[in-house]
Amino acid sequence: MKSHVLLIGWWLLVFQAAHAQVIITNDTSSPDPAAGLEVKFDGKGFLPPRMTTVQMLAIPSPPEGLLIYNTTIHGIVYRSNEGWKSMNGAHFLGEGYGGGIIFYLDATGQHGLIAAANDQPMLPWGCYPFSIPGTSTLWGTGQANTTTIVAGCLDMGAARECDELELNGYSDWYLPSRDELVEMYNQRDIIGNMVPSFYWSSSENDGGTAFSESFEWGYNYGRAKYDYCYVRAIRSF
Repeated sequence: MKSHVLLIGWWLLVFQAAHAQVIITNDTSSPDPAAGLEVKFDGKGFLPPRMTTVQMLAIPSPPEGLLIYNTTIHGIVYRSNEGWKSMNGAHFLGEGYGGGIIFYLDATGQHGLIAAANDQPMLPWGCYPFSIPGTSTLWGTGQANTTTIVAGCLDMGAARECDELELNGYSDWYLPSRDELVEMYNQRDIIGNMVPSFYWSSSENDGGTAFSESFEWGYNYGRAKYDYCYVRAIRSF
């Protein structure tokens, strides 16, 4: 088998054309027969590309198998068909998991919230000017709010759109509460594809208005229920 040898500093790059094998080494070794590429340095390691989660998520059209060192979570991550995954299996913000993208983790790291990767259609909140009693602005109430709205309002509004959504094998999506939507704004770069405009929450303000969040300026206020706003479904795990 004919080999081509290139000396780079003190290292050797050996290319064996017959089997398209490459070895980068500091000796005269031949590539392992099973390896297309082998890197062998005595007393040295391989340093993959290093970047933050935001930089990682900005990579355009990353192919499956792409591998980097994530400096935000201090670990190796790779691109799967579901999104970015940690090599050690630990969950992290920005991970592709459970049909969407993790944007919140609790203290255990085993539970949190997942946002759909894309918006649902722009819709009104619905049922203007009638009040839907029982919704809350608080963290962790988005699912209960959505159930309450769907039961009390027949309009095809933002909450019903999320409640009836079937996406990536999951059907337990819901419209986030005001406080959950605030966290989505805080993590908008990790979630991705968020428009700098208003998104609906599942928290009613009064009969005529419900809370929305501006993803341009980062504030929330009661907006007329008949207004069309962006909708992004979430689910918990």
